[in-house]
Amino acid sequence: MIVDIKKVERAEDEKAVIETRQMTLNVRRAADLLRAEEMTLSGVREDKMYDIPVHLIYYIERDDQRTRIHTKKTVFDTEERLQDLWKRMDEQFLRCGRNCIINVHKIQSVKSSGSRRLRATLLNGETLELDRTCVPELKQILGISGGAR
Repeated sequence: MIVDIKKVERAEDEKAVIETRQMTLNVRRAADLLRAEEMTLSGVREDKMYDIPVHLIYYIERDDQRTRIHTKKTVFDTEERLQDLWKRMDEQFLRCGRNCIINVHKIQSVKSSGSRRLRATLLNGETLELDRTCVPELKQILGISGGAR
């Protein structure tokens, strides 16, 4: 693969073009990273407001009337509804139940946990139970044909 990077003078001249024979997981990840680089979500931690780059988010969950944004080691609260956040997310995020959105790039492994459910282990060691409704889409994204990996 040839990678060609050119420096431009103006921000409006910046662009990325990916030419590929096949849409692989790595190509999709590269495209998602380029798209997500600028996008941030706002979250609160210890009474301070933070802008959280989307590519650092592991998952977002709704729990006890609060929406929480989880990064590798930190949890932020947000006033935004999970549904509204979901509408803004790109292809690297998967709705995996009524109360959770997961960044598929932060999944280290998945395994079956019965009843067409999966347990995902994230890169930071956390585990999440994924609702059976997202299993087919997750398998497609990860390139899993039969059982979980």
